[in-house]
Amino acid sequence: MQDQFNFPWLKKLVLVVASLLVASATTYGLAQLILSHMTTPQLEKDQIATLLGPHLKTNSLPPTIDWSEEQLNLDYTIEPELQEFTDNLLKQYRPDYGALVAMDAATGEILTMSSYTHGQPQVNLNLVASFPAASVFKVVTSAAAIDLDKVTSQSTIKFTGRSHTLYRRDVMTEQQNRWTRVMSVKEGFALSVNTLYGKLGLFYVGGAQLLKYANRFGFNTSINADFPLPISHAVIPKDADWSVVEAASGFNRLTTLSPVHGAMLAASIANDGVMMEPFLVKRAEGNEGILYEGQPSPAATTITERANDELRVLMAATISGGTSRKSFRKLVRNPRFASAKFGGKTGSLTGLNPAGKTDWFVGYVDYKGRKIAIASVLVHKNLWRARASQIASSYFERYLRRAANFENSVAKNP
Repeated sequence: MQDQFNFPWLKKLVLVVASLLVASATTYGLAQLILSHMTTPQLEKDQIATLLGPHLKTNSLPPTIDWSEEQLNLDYTIEPELQEFTDNLLKQYRPDYGALVAMDAATGEILTMSSYTHGQPQVNLNLVASFPAASVFKVVTSAAAIDLDKVTSQSTIKFTGRSHTLYRRDVMTEQQNRWTRVMSVKEGFALSVNTLYGKLGLFYVGGAQLLKYANRFGFNTSINADFPLPISHAVIPKDADWSVVEAASGFNRLTTLSPVHGAMLAASIANDGVMMEPFLVKRAEGNEGILYEGQPSPAATTITERANDELRVLMAATISGGTSRKSFRKLVRNPRFASAKFGGKTGSLTGLNPAGKTDWFVGYVDYKGRKIAIASVLVHKNLWRARASQIASSYFERYLRRAANFENSVAKNP
């Protein structure tokens, strides 16, 4: 007798349902597999900074680093030959304290990060923001005055007093006498004339605008980087005239700067007024693949291109006829590098942390389309063995020779 439940249509229905369930399970498993790869944990800049910070502060760039029960392989933006050259250069001159950082102005990649402390445990001074900014801050004062259409590089200002002193009577009085001088903003910047810049800050820019532009250039701001970078400070009371004068000329210890931030200032001018976030790690790779990749990212647009072009005129004047003229004379006269364009700003002031006479150079070279920005800072207690601008010039020469040799090699072996 035929089984009453043996219906062909029922068997077909069961098979169809079973097939759908199997297909669904397979699809779900495939989806989960795809999702697991899509959601592989990714590291952000601040996480890389936290992991790398303790090592970097002691001048170490570890090839691997522990993270979340696995080991990350790190690939850095540092150019080893330039790094080794700079390390040896600082050891050769033996300042009490010295640091140099170089970056690609268009991308923010850190190419060199060297630090030296004479006779003491080595710490990474490039990550220290307690150096007095000194006359490097004249870059900000100039940028504000030009961007606000108060002056151009050719505008002239009358003042009394020596170039590197700063007295209230010279700034505040409008009375002219036989010691009154007339000087262009360009020349005042190149020679770093304090009284001229005190007047420029107080009577042309003002405290509120000066502080606004300081913030635009990254002061009083946490800078996004994949390594720990302390905040540079600019204290500019809006209603205290003499404080504005001191800040505008860089003649105070309240405005502080790290070497990395100093390089960023120069880089923004080389890069048409766009300041890029610095990064040190090209990529970090874990067991599941690449977890972090450094990418160019704008931090701020500081001033208009028009104003930035004027600022480059000032920076170039420092090299050609200003406070860096002697240090760069040989380099700028080298016919091999005739197409290179240089810009810079010096600064010096006695600081407290680290203690001694702080000597700055921030600047850039633009050579065949690539723009490299640099900050060099030395601190001397008693004996001056070198100038920051000398260190910078040596670095630029090394970079240019290497670039020129590479071009010749490509030309011979296309």
